[in-house]
Amino acid sequence: MRHRICNDNGLGSSKPNILNNNGKINKNYANDVLNTYFKNEKWFDYEINKNYIIVGIEPTYQFDRLKLICIHKNKLQSFISQGRANGPYGSNIMYKQKFYSDYKYKCKFTNFVEKWHKILF
Repeated sequence: MRHRICNDNGLGSSKPNILNNNGKINKNYANDVLNTYFKNEKWFDYEINKNYIIVGIEPTYQFDRLKLICIHKNKLQSFISQGRANGPYGSNIMYKQKFYSDYKYKCKFTNFVEKWHKILF
């Protein structure tokens, strides 16, 4: 869900939101995500599906950041995406995406997926 400064509908990107905030998220998981990845932002959005859970922030305006953490039912398809919007109203997002299967060594992301994959699926 895009976080706009104003309360009214106004100009904006016509693209649909990446994260829709529908469904119920595990409270312990949400707290861990917030403390691990979004401590500075103090918020995040999410999308829950039967095959995956994606949490993160999506760009609202030009030069805003994109950061998505996905835990997939198939653990090897879990990924982290990071990037920045280069166009107006959060459009033209340039990002890098790295899958769980791409990591050769344990790191913050792989440990996070290992910890929560068993609980969420």
